Amino acid sequence: MSYLRKDVGSHKHLIKTSLFWWALLLPVLSGAILAGLIGWGSDLGQACISSRCVQNFVGHFKFPITIAGLSLPLVAMSAAIHRSMEAALQIDLASKQYGEAIKNNRFGNYLKHRESFEKVLDGFIAKHNVGGSTNVGLSTYRLYARLFPGSGYGRIQWAGEFDEVFWGKIEDSCKVMHTQMGQAEDGFNADKFIYAVSYLIGELEVDYVDFITIEYTSSASRPVRLHAPNKDDDFEAIAFAAFDLGEIIIAIRGFLGINEFDDLLGGYTIDAVSNALRTYRDRLEVTRYDQDDD
Repeated sequence: MSYLRKDVGSHKHLIKTSLFWWALLLPVLSGAILAGLIGWGSDLGQACISSRCVQNFVGHFKFPITIAGLSLPLVAMSAAIHRSMEAALQIDLASKQYGEAIKNNRFGNYLKHRESFEKVLDGFIAKHNVGGSTNVGLSTYRLYARLFPGSGYGRIQWAGEFDEVFWGKIEDSCKVMHTQMGQAEDGFNADKFIYAVSYLIGELEVDYVDFITIEYTSSASRPVRLHAPNKDDDFEAIAFAAFDLGEIIIAIRGFLGINEFDDLLGGYTIDAVSNALRTYRDRLEVTRYDQDDD
C-alpha cells in the first residue's frame, strides 16, 4: 500500500505514521457507524442500568464493540511493523555506510599504493641521475597504469595485483637481454639483444633527457628504433641503456615483492657489451639531437 511505502523510507515516531492512525481509527469508526445503524433500526427501549438492560445492550451491540476492539491488536501490529521498518532502515543505512567505508578505504589504499610506486621509482631515478652516468627519465604514471590495470576508484575487487602477463613479457625480454650480455665475449647475438633492449625501453616507458636515436637493421626483420643516452661512443650508449634497464627492473621487482636479483647482477661490463656490438657496426644508424633544438 502507498502509505506503507511512504513510511518505509523515513524515520518517524509511531504516532506520526499513517499506519498507526489507520489501525486505531478504522475499527473504532467502523464499529461506531455500525452501532449507529443498529441503534437507528432497533427498538432499544428506555435507558436503564439494570442487568437486563445491560444484557440487552450487549446483545444488540456486541458485534460493533468487537469490531471497535480490533483497534488494540491492530495498533500492536502496526507498532511491530513500524519496529521492523525502522530495523530494516537501520540495517540498510548501516550497509550503505559500510559500503562507503569500504570504497573509501579501497580508494585510500589505491592512492597510497600508487604514491608508493611513484616514490620508489622517482627516488631510484633521482639517485641514479645524481650518481650515475646517464640521465634517465621514466613515466611512472603510465607505467603504473600498465602494470596495475585493475587499480582505480570503484575497483573494489582489486587488492594490489599486478598484470602478470605484462610483467611476464618484461621478464622474458629481460632474460634475453641479460643472456646476451653474458655471452658478450662468445656467442653474442645483436639481433636478440637490441630487440630486447628496444622492447624494454618502450614497455617500461624509459626515456633520456639527452638522447640519441639508434636504428638497427637486421636481415631477418624490419629495422628497430630505440632511444639511448647520448654518449660519444654509440655502442657504449646501447650498453648503458641495457644496464639502466636492469637497475630499473630490480627496483620494480622490489616493489612487486619479487626478491630475485641474482640474474641481473652478473659480471657484465660496459666495455664487453659495447665491444660485442661493434662487430655489428654496419647495421647501426645513429641520429643525434641538439638539446637546444625543440
